[in-house]
Amino acid sequence: MIRVKFYGRLKARYGIRMTKVSGSSLDEVIDAIVTRHPEVRKEDLRNATVIVNRKEKVGKDNKGLSFSSGDELVFISPVGGG
Repeated sequence: MIRVKFYGRLKARYGIRMTKVSGSSLDEVIDAIVTRHPEVRKEDLRNATVIVNRKEKVGKDNKGLSFSSGDELVFISPVGGG
């Protein structure tokens, strides 16, 4: 199982602090999250900053990420301002 945490607007919007899912790729993990929590929009997760085991993975194309049981994945919503 992969431990998934939500921070920022994602946490506030969906009321989810942490969940556990299975999956070996980012797409599989996102699908598992949406299956477990249907209120979560895939687009919100795909647009979020991703941190895997305390290492930030920046960029829209995180398709190459792979996960193992025991990994920790954090989604942080992007912040805008001006």
